[in-house]
Amino acid sequence: MLLKVHMDSRHTSLPGSGNIPKDTAYDADVVLSKRYMTVSDTDHVTILDFEKRRRIFVEKKTGTYVDYSLYDSIGFRVLELNNRMAMNQMLINAKIDKQIAEREDNEHILSVQTHPALAISGDHDSDETAFSIAGKSLFRQSLKGMPVTVEDSTAFAQFLRYNFGGHPLILDDVAKGKLIPSRVTFIFRNLAAVTSVTITVTSAQTVD
Repeated sequence: MLLKVHMDSRHTSLPGSGNIPKDTAYDADVVLSKRYMTVSDTDHVTILDFEKRRRIFVEKKTGTYVDYSLYDSIGFRVLELNNRMAMNQMLINAKIDKQIAEREDNEHILSVQTHPALAISGDHDSDETAFSIAGKSLFRQSLKGMPVTVEDSTAFAQFLRYNFGGHPLILDDVAKGKLIPSRVTFIFRNLAAVTSVTITVTSAQTVD
C-alpha cells in the first residue's frame, strides 16, 4: 500500500501553561506492508522492519542512519505510562488538584492500555466517526476513503500507532475497518496544552 499524506499539528495552550510546541505541517510518502513500513518526508526516512524488529532512522542530507531496536519505542511507552501513573498518584496524595494527564489521555498519547479497560464510545454522523471516553473527544475518522483488505487497514493502524499514538481500543476499530480513511484527527491533552493532529490521505494505491 502506497500513501501520500499531509500532517498538521495545532497546539492550544491551557490556562497557566508556559511554552508550548510550535504548530507544524509536513507531507510524507508512506509504504505499508506486512513485513515493513517506511515514512519519508523532506529530511528523513524512517524504516520499521517488523521481521528483524529494527527501526532505522535515515538522514537524507548526509546519507547517515541510526539503527534501533523496534522494542525501544514500546518499552519507553510502557515505562512512561507507569511513570505518569505514579506521578499522578503522588499529586493526589499531596492533595494537589492537578494531574500530568487523565488516565484516558495517557493511554491515548502513549498507545498503551491498562486494566480494567475503559469504555470507549463511537458516534457516527454523516461524515465522521467520533471516538470519546465519558464525553471527552479523543479521535475522529472520516467515513470516506479507500476500501481495502483488513490486512491493509491493520497496516494503516500500525502507521498511526508508531508515528502518532492512539488509544489501543480505537486503533483496533481502525484496523478492523477495511478502510484507508481520507482523514483522521487525534486530540491529545496534557498538563500544558491540547494538541490536535490531523492526517489527511491525499493519495492511496495498492501495489504488489
